[in-house]
Amino acid sequence: MVRWRQRPREVPLASDPSSSFVPTIIGAMVFLSTLVLGASLAMEGVADGWQITGQQYRATIEMSLDSASEETVATSIEVLAQLPGITRVRLVGDDEILETIEAWTGGRPDLDLLPLPVLIDIEALSPDALRSDIIEQILEETAGAVTVYVEPQWLLAVRSTVGTVQLVTALMLVIIALISVVSIVYVTRTALSIHQDTIEIMHQIGAQDSYIAIQFQNQSLLLALMGGVPGNVLAIIIMVILMRELPGSAEAPLLPAVSLGIREWLFLGALPVIAALVAMVAARVTVITSLGRMP
Repeated sequence: MVRWRQRPREVPLASDPSSSFVPTIIGAMVFLSTLVLGASLAMEGVADGWQITGQQYRATIEMSLDSASEETVATSIEVLAQLPGITRVRLVGDDEILETIEAWTGGRPDLDLLPLPVLIDIEALSPDALRSDIIEQILEETAGAVTVYVEPQWLLAVRSTVGTVQLVTALMLVIIALISVVSIVYVTRTALSIHQDTIEIMHQIGAQDSYIAIQFQNQSLLLALMGGVPGNVLAIIIMVILMRELPGSAEAPLLPAVSLGIREWLFLGALPVIAALVAMVAARVTVITSLGRMP
């Protein structure tokens, strides 16, 4: 590695036509990847706002304030936890109820005028385990009359849509990565063919394959960064503009705001580096493999 840093490059890769092709193709791939992945992460955030992520189906049980003693609530939770297909049962805290009311109405209610209900949240692996008539009948003996709110069908449709979008996103990212790798392999093989005479001379004077591969891999790394960073920045700018134009919580309080967290933005910003590393590895493997076949 020290030898490579101290000596100039013997293979003049900067003069190859690929010097302009690689940044263009990698920039386009990073641009598309950022938009596709950003849209998927934003939709996942919206799904989190509706609390529909995961493979669980949910229902909420409202108990009468007159019969909702601590003993009754504890007994009801124990009975619900033993039902087939139920994976989780929990008592919804007052703070969580107040936060939900505030998110929907824009302010906290007066608890003297509006007592908080007693809510039990349950989750199941299938909607068949959340039949409201059966749950009401089972809890009638322990808690009296209860009201069961099963997750509406439109939320199930949104859940299915989110899952489909994530699957399509994964497939698109795989396709984009394959196109990028194939492009780097093609460009690297072309450069090897162009500079074959130079490489043969280097072999004759004792240059190792790894030494030659370093020059190709670092050239690919540099070119990928030159194209990936502008493509990534452009995609992030477009995403920020679109998110500002979409209805937020102030204009449409019933809809979760479309936004990304700091971790999501940092991950999107790291895509050019990831693409450059992939290009570097693809170039190195191509060179080592090709040189190993040379006589």
